[in-house]
Amino acid sequence: MIKTNPLDYRAFNNRGNEYEKRGHHDLAIADYNRCIELRTDFTLAYINRGNTYQKVDRYNMALEDYNRAIELNPNKDMAYNNRGFHYILMGHFDLAERGHQKGTQP
Repeated sequence: MIKTNPLDYRAFNNRGNEYEKRGHHDLAIADYNRCIELRTDFTLAYINRGNTYQKVDRYNMALEDYNRAIELNPNKDMAYNNRGFHYILMGHFDLAERGHQKGTQP
């Protein structure tokens, strides 16, 4: 799909997901980056990239992506859930409770 339509942001997001499943984190991040370059308001790409950053111990970048996803779409439950889980992984249980709730900013 990317060869036939190199501007298809969803194709980059989907390929990033496949790379992520196979453990190719750098390639996944590169595809999520490209997706975001093509469509800066595509919330799911920020969430996916945040998940990948979390797996490679780039915790601040993961948190930035979850916060950006929430900023772009305050109704995207997945972003709140992932941000809350992120805080749990970091041992910030007080922030985790607030971090997964809509309308709150830890």
